[in-house]
Amino acid sequence: MIKKFQIFENSIYIPLKRVLDSSGDINEEELEKVIGFESKDYDLDVINDYDFTLSVKENFFEDFVGIEKGVINYYFQIDSNYSNYEYHVDDSEMEYISSYFDDNNQKLVEKICDLLYIEKTDDNLRLLIPALGDNISNDILYELSYANEAVVEQEVSKAFKDLPFQLSISYTGKFDLDVDLNIHDIIEYIEKNELKEIETISDFLYNVDYDTFSYEIDYVGQSDFEPDYTDLNKVAETQLEDVIEDLEQYDKLVKNDPNQMRLFDKEIEEMDAQYKFKSDIFSKLKIEELEYAKQVGGKLLAWFESYEFQKNYMDSDKVDKLFKLKKLKDDDILNPKIDDEYGHLESAEMFNI
Repeated sequence: MIKKFQIFENSIYIPLKRVLDSSGDINEEELEKVIGFESKDYDLDVINDYDFTLSVKENFFEDFVGIEKGVINYYFQIDSNYSNYEYHVDDSEMEYISSYFDDNNQKLVEKICDLLYIEKTDDNLRLLIPALGDNISNDILYELSYANEAVVEQEVSKAFKDLPFQLSISYTGKFDLDVDLNIHDIIEYIEKNELKEIETISDFLYNVDYDTFSYEIDYVGQSDFEPDYTDLNKVAETQLEDVIEDLEQYDKLVKNDPNQMRLFDKEIEEMDAQYKFKSDIFSKLKIEELEYAKQVGGKLLAWFESYEFQKNYMDSDKVDKLFKLKKLKDDDILNPKIDDEYGHLESAEMFNI
């Protein structure tokens, strides 16, 4: 929001006219009179007839105009040709990644639900992706980061272009920010925004609109620029189709099996686990995906309830077997065969054996 002074008879127009000598060149002595800053706070460099540069400290400028400390330097880093800026995307974003999918990928997600006997509710369609674990790589998140980075870069570029002057890094030694001004641009901005009581350059700088200079630039959802998720959807399509191909190849083996419908009953331990879960999709799932599987159900949950998974889980790595047994029991998925094989661990603990 532009900060307006009350109406005042005098303005910067007349002093600016005095800045120009009879030849049309800037009179530096007259220009110094209308800067408005103490001489210790700036250096002045007259460039040509209408252009001049104020070199100031970035912190001083930000304090004066009301910008959060460090934002200008942050924008410089993003806008640089050598920028190493990265838009941070947390792994938890995988829970919402399907909201960026196009119609084709949404249909692929629904097809995977069908193949895994998962009900196609809004929550299940959203949580299926993280429930698939390593079957869907973080490459999708990288593409989300790249797409959002592009939006932030556009916002920063626009923020700089919308200013009625240019900001750049100063290399004068004492000061670290150059403010490049043009007398005609100053007058044009004052007229366009109907600014009043502008007696000095500092008054002008104070009344410029800096609303777009904020650390909240990272909130892509508030941007007028639309993120381009084309590459994200290309990566997603490849991975989703790989999952479907694997599941369809497996499903052909069991689709006519009358036992298939018993996947979800309490007699699951009596079924041939090697036959039911032949797909590599299941072998890539880790215990970390259990909570998602419990929410979406279907074959994903059945896998975690299976003897095959739990046997491998109990015997893998060096994590205490008693801890794992308790986890399976606390999550209410303990397979009876696993209970038979490892239940003695709890008894031993009880009697301190």
